[in-house]
Amino acid sequence: MPMVKHPPPNEQLWKKKDRKADKHAKDHKCVYSMNGDEYRGDYECDKRHGKGIMNWKSKNMIYNGDWVEDKRHGYGLLSKGDDKGGYMKEYAGGWKFDKRHGYGTAFYGGPSFYEGEWYAGKRHGHGRMVRADGSVYEGGWKDDKECGAADLSLPNGNFHKGEWKDGLMHGPGEYHYIDKGQLYRGTWVKGVPRTGTITEICRHSAPNPMKYPIPECDLLDIDGVLRTAAEKALAEE
Repeated sequence: MPMVKHPPPNEQLWKKKDRKADKHAKDHKCVYSMNGDEYRGDYECDKRHGKGIMNWKSKNMIYNGDWVEDKRHGYGLLSKGDDKGGYMKEYAGGWKFDKRHGYGTAFYGGPSFYEGEWYAGKRHGHGRMVRADGSVYEGGWKDDKECGAADLSLPNGNFHKGEWKDGLMHGPGEYHYIDKGQLYRGTWVKGVPRTGTITEICRHSAPNPMKYPIPECDLLDIDGVLRTAAEKALAEE
């Protein structure tokens, strides 16, 4: 006849539930916490390890994916509860030691999302950010900010191609004013165009062209002047 273990009368409730969970089993499938959190999946050596679903009741969030030694590690989907009683995707992609890492997609509500590379929980590397206003940034990222060479497209058709730093246009680049039929080539410093030239492109077919054409520049060494001005502007940063 098998032996049945009976808990002592005064055993605390959390100890009773923990004993019943038997978390040391390698193929454990379900664990409940006193605060209402619930984990269903693989367990090994008292830690979440393998495939599993974690439901944080207090945070109203669910993670479904890979685990290594009690941390999200590998591929997983993180969802957050909405006000309608359902769940919306917040992030799908790679994880490393509980942080977003590798390649993944973050969803910010509505049409906004980021798809690209992550490092230690931050957007880092190459990625594409689509914002609610319809603008699209595609290029380099560093420490969760736009950084490096990138293309920025705006809803009105205008676009920028050039360098970024700390989330702002910074360095050489060109801005195409499709609505005005103009092109600016020059240097930005912390998001502000500091020195450059403006030329006309398809002015007669532009939706909102400038009233008067741009006069020609008579400087003998315009490239040298612009180069010196750009170097000075960047040095003053």
